[in-house]
Amino acid sequence: TDDRKALVDAELVAKLDAAEKKILDILTDAGAQVEYSSTQIRVTGPCYEENECLKAFGADADGVPEIIPPAVLLASKARGVSCIKNIYSYDLGAAIRIRRIIRVMEALGITIWESNNNLFVEGYPNAATLPGGMISCGGDDRIAMMEGIAASMCSAPLTIADAEAIEKTYPSFFEDLMRLMGDQL
Repeated sequence: TDDRKALVDAELVAKLDAAEKKILDILTDAGAQVEYSSTQIRVTGPCYEENECLKAFGADADGVPEIIPPAVLLASKARGVSCIKNIYSYDLGAAIRIRRIIRVMEALGITIWESNNNLFVEGYPNAATLPGGMISCGGDDRIAMMEGIAASMCSAPLTIADAEAIEKTYPSFFEDLMRLMGDQL
C-alpha cells in the first residue's frame, strides 16, 4: 500500500546523513528523479532526450562540505551556471580543497570559478564526454572519489595519481564504482 511504501521510504531516508540528504535534494533540484525502495535509492536523470537535461542549481555547503565535489561534477553536466555557496565555512583546509577541485575540473575542460565564498560551475549538458588524461587528487579522498566518477564521463582513460587516498574513508570505493558503472568506467 502507499502508506507502507511511505513508511519504508521514511525509514530509509532516516538512515541517511545530512550530506546524503543534501545530495538527493540537489539531484531533485537539478531535475533528476529520485525513487526510494526498502533497500535502495534509485536516481535517474532527464538526459535521455536531446532537449532534456539537468538544470543548473544552487546549493549550500554550510555544515556539509563533503557535498562540494559531487555537486561540482553534477553541475558540470547541468544546463547553465550552478552556484555552491559557503564553500569556506567548514575548516582551514577548505581553500586548498577548493583550489584542487578547480584545478581538476579545469583540466577536464570545465569552466569553474570561485568568488566571495561561492563556487560557480558552467555546465555543458550536451558535451558527450570529458577528455581523459592524468590528474592528481593531492592526497584528498573526496577529490579522488570525484575524479573516479569523472572517469566515467571521459572519452579516454583518466589516470588518478594518489588514488589510494580513498583508503582513509572508503577503501572499496573503486570496486563499488566499477560494479555500479560496469562498461561505462
